[in-house]
Amino acid sequence: MFVKDECSRIVFLNDAACRLMGGISPCEAIGRSVHDFLPKAEADAIRAKDVQIFATKAEELFEEQVTGPNGTRRTQITHKRVVSLPAGDTTANFLVVEINDVTELRTAERVLRESVEHHRSFIELHPQTPWVADAEGEIIEVGRQWTNLSGRSVNDAAGRGWEHSVHPDDLGLVMPLWQASVRTGQLLDVEFRVLTTTGGYRWFRSRAAPKRSATGAIVRWYGLLEDVHERQLALQALRQSEQKLREHRDRLEKLVELRTAQVQEKNAELDRLLQQEREANALQRRFVAMISHEFRTPLAIIDSAAQRLTRTKSAVTSEYLAEKSD
Repeated sequence: MFVKDECSRIVFLNDAACRLMGGISPCEAIGRSVHDFLPKAEADAIRAKDVQIFATKAEELFEEQVTGPNGTRRTQITHKRVVSLPAGDTTANFLVVEINDVTELRTAERVLRESVEHHRSFIELHPQTPWVADAEGEIIEVGRQWTNLSGRSVNDAAGRGWEHSVHPDDLGLVMPLWQASVRTGQLLDVEFRVLTTTGGYRWFRSRAAPKRSATGAIVRWYGLLEDVHERQLALQALRQSEQKLREHRDRLEKLVELRTAQVQEKNAELDRLLQQEREANALQRRFVAMISHEFRTPLAIIDSAAQRLTRTKSAVTSEYLAEKSD
C-alpha cells in the first residue's frame, strides 16, 4: 500500500510495499516519486493515471505491467482512489494505492492455458473421439470428431442426446451396460452401431473409466469412441466363413455316413454271396465225393474183370467171356 500526494510523491508505504520495491526502507521511499524507481515510459504512464484520478475523483481497479527492481516484468492489480485528509486549517487530497502482485498467478494461469491448449490439440488430433460424462453418466463434453462422424453437433450429444445416433437394435444392449458401469464403477467396453453422416451405420467401440475423488467417489467418466467398422465386418465375414465350414463339414459327415452305410450294405451283400459260393463249393465237393464213392465199386468190379480177361490169354471160352462181360 502506498499513499501519494497530488505530485505523485510517496508520503507513506507499508512493509509489503518496501519489499515490492526491492527491500528499501520507508525513509528511502518517502518524498520520492515513481520516476525515481521505474523506467521513464512506465513512470509517465503511472503519473498520467494519478493525475486522471485526482481530476475525476474516480476509483479505479486495473491490471498493469511494471518493471521490478531486478529488471523483471511484474504483473500487478492496482486499486487507486482519492481520499481527503485534514492538513492544518484545510484538507488535502491524497491518492491511496493498493497493489497486489499477481505475477506468479498469471504465470500459473498462462501455463495452465498452454497445458489446456496442448491437451485440446492432442485430443483434436487423436484418431478416436474422446468424451466426458459426469458421475450420473450424463455426457458433458465430447470431441469435435463426433460432428464429423454423426452429423450432429457436440451440444446434441450432451446429456443423453447421443442415444439418438445409436442403432435401435443396439441401444437395448448399450444402455444397461452403461448404467451398470455408472452404478458399480466397472470399466465400460461395448461395441455398437452409430448413424453416420452418409445415412448408414458404422460399428464403434466405446471404452470408459471412472475418475475418483480422494474419498473414492466417482466424479467423472472419461471415455473414447473408436471406429471398429472394418474389424467388425472382418469378424462377421470370419463368422460366416466358419458357419459355412461347419455346414460343409456337416454335409461331408452325412455324405460319409451315407457312403459308409452303402459300403457296409455292399459288404454285407458280398459276404452273403461269398457264403453262398462257399456253400455251393461245399455242396459240389460233397456231390463229387458221393459220385466218386458211388462209381468206385462198380468201376473196381469192371476193372477187376478186365484185368482177368487181360491175364487170361489162352483157352478163353465163350462161357468165360460171357461171364466176365456180364
